[in-house]
Amino acid sequence: MSGASELAYAVAARFDNLVSDSGGILFGPWTAWNPLSNSWAVKSPYTGAWVRRAPGNTCQISALMTPGTDTDLTTVGTIPSSDSDGNTLRPLTTQDVPLTVDQLRQSGTPFEGASLRILTDGTVQCFGVAGAATRAAVNAFYCLDSM
Repeated sequence: MSGASELAYAVAARFDNLVSDSGGILFGPWTAWNPLSNSWAVKSPYTGAWVRRAPGNTCQISALMTPGTDTDLTTVGTIPSSDSDGNTLRPLTTQDVPLTVDQLRQSGTPFEGASLRILTDGTVQCFGVAGAATRAAVNAFYCLDSM
């Protein structure tokens, strides 16, 4: 193998490692995790609830929703195990991400901000959403590694 061929091979191998499923530098394709459950619905102008693999062994979740059942631990939807490129989308440990809502629940102790909980089986649950809420938005990253 000539020096140039070895260098080309080394560069190609490095590039393959950078964009691999184990923490690559590129985002994966957007993948829908709707239809949603328990009367939760995607709110216009969004056309779906989305998730995609992100750099650093993370995923990005993005959705604009009309809340349905607001009881803590209510299942909102389920994230698929992988995207069309075969990238993993479910975390190894339960992850919580912030949820922006137009009404916060103000009863119970302690008070809590609204959030979504992503379980290892892909189940997405809601917390802290008031019954009067008409809008819930998430655009956050969650870790796929054990924490």
